[in-house]
Amino acid sequence: MKKSLLKVSSMYKNNLAYLKDQLQAHGFPLRILEEASSYMKGNPEAFHIYYSNQIKEDELMFDLRFIKRSENEYQLKEYELTCKHINIPDVNIQGINTKELAKRLNVADTLYDKYYQNDMEDSMSKQEYEQASDFIKAVNNDLYKLAGVEEGREVAKLLMYKYFPESEYAKSFQDYPEMQKVHEHRHVFPVNDNKALTTIEAYEFLKAETAEASSLNKTNLFTQKTNIMNQKNFEYLRDQVKYTGFGEGLENDLKQKMEDGKPEFKLLHQTQYGNDSVTAILNFSQSKQSDMYFFNSYQVSLQKENSPDTMEQTFYINKAGNITLKETYNLMEGRSVNKDLTNKEGQVYNAWIQMDFKQSDNNGNFKLKHYHQNYGYDLEAVLSKHPVKELGNDDFKASLIDSLKKGNLQSATFQTNGTEQKQYIEANPQFKTINIYDSSMQRVDNRQSKKERQSEGENQSVKQDNKKEKQTPAEDDGPEIPKASKKRKKRQSIS
Repeated sequence: MKKSLLKVSSMYKNNLAYLKDQLQAHGFPLRILEEASSYMKGNPEAFHIYYSNQIKEDELMFDLRFIKRSENEYQLKEYELTCKHINIPDVNIQGINTKELAKRLNVADTLYDKYYQNDMEDSMSKQEYEQASDFIKAVNNDLYKLAGVEEGREVAKLLMYKYFPESEYAKSFQDYPEMQKVHEHRHVFPVNDNKALTTIEAYEFLKAETAEASSLNKTNLFTQKTNIMNQKNFEYLRDQVKYTGFGEGLENDLKQKMEDGKPEFKLLHQTQYGNDSVTAILNFSQSKQSDMYFFNSYQVSLQKENSPDTMEQTFYINKAGNITLKETYNLMEGRSVNKDLTNKEGQVYNAWIQMDFKQSDNNGNFKLKHYHQNYGYDLEAVLSKHPVKELGNDDFKASLIDSLKKGNLQSATFQTNGTEQKQYIEANPQFKTINIYDSSMQRVDNRQSKKERQSEGENQSVKQDNKKEKQTPAEDDGPEIPKASKKRKKRQSIS
């Protein structure tokens, strides 16, 4: 046991050294390593770290995306760079100086950092806290006053776009996507050890991508880097498809489709789990701002053995916590899967998810029920209440828990009265227990057989008519957790 712990500790230190080299090679500050180390201790499948910087008048936001490459080992897989350039004019409108208002909004932004980190009330006296709240309200009032007069609307739009989240901006103006196209440029840069661009090179590439080349040398540099990025885009998508559970068989088709240059394309994948047939259609689209392609979603059709009905569900590719094809199958079988997911604010959170076969959205997808960390389901504690032989071995125990978290129906050895019996178990977070089946796949407690439970899901599949080829994700995608480090996601109001 001691030797095993020493081995894990050594792997952890080696992984930190590897991440340190990655961060240094690409120009990121090493303070990011400390935050990464904190995430790694929770052993998630993936996590994000945000890092902001400023070059002259350009505001830069880096979204570093880390994934688990093997057991207890992580790597920086890619980073997204968003560059914003917003010039606030210096004018006086309705007794309000716009440059001065921008400075006050910047101070309010700093106060919001404290507020969302729960530091305001802890670090301030009651009087200071009330003064800070009054200051924010006064600043917001001046901004809304500008937005309410014709001569102040354009500069108010710039200020709101710079300091408000999209939801708050949309209360006054309806052109947020157009503002993004004009003032905001972003690009995803895959990291493949020494092949990726540094932060400065990425910034220069992004600037070159959005501006006209002023000389032949500039044009050649842009073309060269574009070719590099196209290759990196392919390599990234190839790995993304592979690690989402579709293997390496689609690599050639993927490359050909990307070379065809069409704005959208699909790939077909077919497989079997036992006697059940699974067909998946992978959907890709090209960015409107560049030649980059993105893996958006995949639609799964499940044809069960001896069943005339086909069950369909679309799964969306997110920044973190993509649901793999096998996990998709497990969900469609009615089991639960534990994932690290990303909410609308860009934060990673952990939850058990399960299909709700009684509810579907407007696009025909069954809704997903989420059982978050505070729901109180402790799989390891639940397992400890049962005489499972594998729990006596640390490696077997870890493997069993990992399999159950993936939604698998896992075999286990039950020891009762000196005898051993092979049975099958699955996680049941809704009722904070596990389901146990005998060798005939009948529930041990005789309340409901697995076959009967699956039948309920199949009967619901006939409701999935009128599906659209392009769908939008269901609204239930996690808790609305404020994000202090990504300033554009903060709401400029305190009740």
